[in-house]
Amino acid sequence: MSDLIADLPKGPLTPFRETATFDWKALKVHLEGEESIKFKNEVYAVLSRDPIFARDFSRPSTDEYREINHKRWKAVLEHQFIDDFFAELERTQDLLEILETYDQGLSGRYALHANVFFSAILTIGTERHAEILEKRETMRLEPWPHSTRENSSSPLHTMEQSSVGLGISLNQPLTRWCSLVRDPNNYRSLPGITIGDMGTKPGVWDGVENGWMSFSNHRAPLWTLLNKGCDVTESGEYKSAYSSSRERQSVSLGSLSAGRIGIVAKGANACRLAATIAIRYSCARHQFGEKPGSDNERAVITYPLQRHRLFPILAQAYVIRLYQSKLMNHFREYMMRMVGGEKSPELAELSKEVHGLSSCTKPLATWMGVAALGEARTCCGGHGFLQSSRLNNLRDDFDPSQTFEGENNVLLQQTSNWLVAKKAAGGDLKSPMGTTDFLVDGGALVDGPVVRRVLGAYTWLVHHLIAKTEMRHKELKAQGKSSFDVKNESQIYTAHTLSIAYGERVMLSWAQAFVDDAPIAFKSVLQRLVNIFALDRIEKHLSTLYIGGFCSGGSFGEWVRNTLIDEETLLAPDAISLVDVIAPPDFVLNSALGSSDGRAYEHLMAEFRRHTDKRTPFWGDLATFLHHKQQSKL
Repeated sequence: MSDLIADLPKGPLTPFRETATFDWKALKVHLEGEESIKFKNEVYAVLSRDPIFARDFSRPSTDEYREINHKRWKAVLEHQFIDDFFAELERTQDLLEILETYDQGLSGRYALHANVFFSAILTIGTERHAEILEKRETMRLEPWPHSTRENSSSPLHTMEQSSVGLGISLNQPLTRWCSLVRDPNNYRSLPGITIGDMGTKPGVWDGVENGWMSFSNHRAPLWTLLNKGCDVTESGEYKSAYSSSRERQSVSLGSLSAGRIGIVAKGANACRLAATIAIRYSCARHQFGEKPGSDNERAVITYPLQRHRLFPILAQAYVIRLYQSKLMNHFREYMMRMVGGEKSPELAELSKEVHGLSSCTKPLATWMGVAALGEARTCCGGHGFLQSSRLNNLRDDFDPSQTFEGENNVLLQQTSNWLVAKKAAGGDLKSPMGTTDFLVDGGALVDGPVVRRVLGAYTWLVHHLIAKTEMRHKELKAQGKSSFDVKNESQIYTAHTLSIAYGERVMLSWAQAFVDDAPIAFKSVLQRLVNIFALDRIEKHLSTLYIGGFCSGGSFGEWVRNTLIDEETLLAPDAISLVDVIAPPDFVLNSALGSSDGRAYEHLMAEFRRHTDKRTPFWGDLATFLHHKQQSKL
C-alpha cells in the first residue's frame, strides 16, 4: 500500500492520526480505485517538477496571471497526460480534479479548450462537422475546414445591446453553431464581429479571459450550424426534426445539464479544501485550558463548537463527492444513448430527471462549498485571514460557481416546476434514476437508524411542499395572475424550499446506498459522516416540519440536535484521517495552515521571514511628511 500511497510525515498531527479506527489508505483506494490513484500520482509528480507550476503567495497582475495560466495550459497539453479525452473519461475526470484543486482558472481554460467545444459538436453536430472533430481529436491546430457549402450563408446580428446576444436572421428558435471569430493568422476579430473583455475578476478567474461579442452583418456559412435536430436548406427554409418546441426542449434538457453536473464537483472540492485546511490547523492550534500556562492549552479541535462548525463540512465533502460520482455515471449513460440516436419515451423522462436533479443539486453543492470556505476561514482565526492560508482566495475562486450555468435561485425553479408538474400529471411517479420513487409514499415520523428517520422526514417534507406550492398556484391563478407571476410569486417558503428538500434527499439517499454496500472495515466511519450530513441538513428544516404538523412538542427537534452533537463527538478520533483520505498533496493544497506535516506555525514564519527588513516603497515620502509635521510643531 505504501508504494501506492506515501506515508504522511510525522509531526503535530501524528497523535490525532493514531486514534483512527480505520486504515485511511485502504479507504482512499476504496473510494478512488488504484488506477485513479496511480494516474494522479504520475500527474502530481510531473507537475511538481515543472518550474512553471511552482508558486508562492504573491498576487500577479491580470496580464501576468493570464500569461502564466496560458503557459501552464500549454504545459498540461505538452505533458500528454490524456491521449483520448472521451475514450479515457475517468482519467479525464481525474486530471480535471487535480487542476481544479490546483487552480480553477487553469482547469477552466483546459476544460473549455479541450472538452466543451468538442462535446457540443459531438452531441449536436452531424457528419458535416466530422473534419472539425478529427482535427480536435488529433490536436491539430490547422486552419478552419473548408466546405462545399461555404457560399451558402446567413447574416448574424446582435439582437440588442443590453444583452449582447446573437441570432440567425430567421424567425425560428435560437440555434447553436460553430464558426471562426478571429483570423488564425493574426488573431484579430473577423469582419462584422466585435470582441471585448469583461475586465478584472476576483480570484483565479482573473487568469481566464471572459469576454463579450457582438455581430453586425457577419456572414456565417450554413454548414457551421450544429444541425442535429434542425437545419436550414440552401434556399433558406428552416427544418426541425421535432414536432413541437416542447419536444425539442425536452430532448435538449439533459445535454444542458453537463456543465451543472460538473459544477457539483466544485462544491465537493470546496468542502474538501475547507475541511483539510481548517481541521488540520485546528489540530495544530492550541489555546486556553483549565489552567493558565502553555502546558495546559488544548487543541482547538477538542472544542465541541469547533467540531460542530467543521465536521458537517467534512461530511459534505464526502456526501457531495459520492453523489456527484453516481450522477456523472448516470449522465454518461444518458449521453451515450443520446449520441446513439435513441428517442424513446424513457430517455425523454431521464432527460427531464437529469435536468431537474442537476438544477437543484448544483445550487446546493456550490452554496455548501462557498459557505464551507467562509466558515473554515473564521475557524482558523486571524491566521485564516492571511494570504498564505489560501482560504480567502479559495472563497473568491469558488464564489462564481454559484452563478455558473445559471444563477442558483433561478435554477431551483426548474426543479420545482418539474416536481409539481409530475405530481399533477397523476401518472407514474417513479423515474428512471429512482429519485422520485419516494413520492409514492406519504412519509411519516418513524423510528430506527438516523438516516431512515431523516429520510422519512424528507419524504413528508417534499410531499408537504408540493401541496403548499400547488395551493399557492391556485390562489394566484384565482387572482388572475399570469403563468409567469404565478411561478414567480410562489417561491418563498414553498417552491424554492421544495427544490432544496428534494435535492438534499437525493444526495442523502445515494450516499446511504454507498455506505450500505461498503466493506465492514469502513462502514461505521462512513455511516457517521452520512449521519452528520443528514442531521445537519434536516435541522435547517425544523421550522417547516413543525409548522406543517410533521411533529409536535420538542422531542423530534431535540433528537436531531442532540444526536448531531453525539455523532460529531464520536467522529472526532477519525476526523484527521478522514481528511487525509481526501486531501490533495501539499504542493497542490498550497496552504501554510493545511500542510500534511501539521507544522502550521513553521510554515507561517517561513512566509513571514520572506518579508523581513523591507522598507515600504513610500518610506521617503513618509519620512518627509513626519519631518515637516515635527518642524511645524517646533
